Amino acid sequence: MTDAFAPHVNSTPSPLIRVGDSYDMADNGHHCSRTLNIDATLRNMTMRARFVLIAIAQAGSRITFEDLKNCIDAPYSLQGMYRVQHAITFDCRLRDEPLLSSLVVSKATGEVSDGMPVDPLDPDDAAKERDRCYLHWQTHDPFPTD
Repeated sequence: MTDAFAPHVNSTPSPLIRVGDSYDMADNGHHCSRTLNIDATLRNMTMRARFVLIAIAQAGSRITFEDLKNCIDAPYSLQGMYRVQHAITFDCRLRDEPLLSSLVVSKATGEVSDGMPVDPLDPDDAAKERDRCYLHWQTHDPFPTD
């Protein structure tokens, strides 16, 4: 996809990623170059995750992979939830928003997983991105009417 991270002006809650889009996960900090292909299921899961993660950000909290999987009724295994997390990251970048994926953490560590756009070995990096999410979503209406 060309110009994948140019921000788009869009106030709709629907993801800006589209069915048929492809993204290189290395662009999200993944340790290897893998293609993430957006199908209808992944787009739907991304939209559901966006709603949940905005509410989590407004509450100033975090959510585990397992809890997010259950909240959005994802058809993926826990290991397969990386697809949703990467899709959410691409969607946030397309919107020029803080990365909602920084709110999704490991149950064991309470921090983001390896391969995400924030440094999993630097808790300050993840914390800064979470703080950006909290500030943004506590001061912005996710569903503007005008």
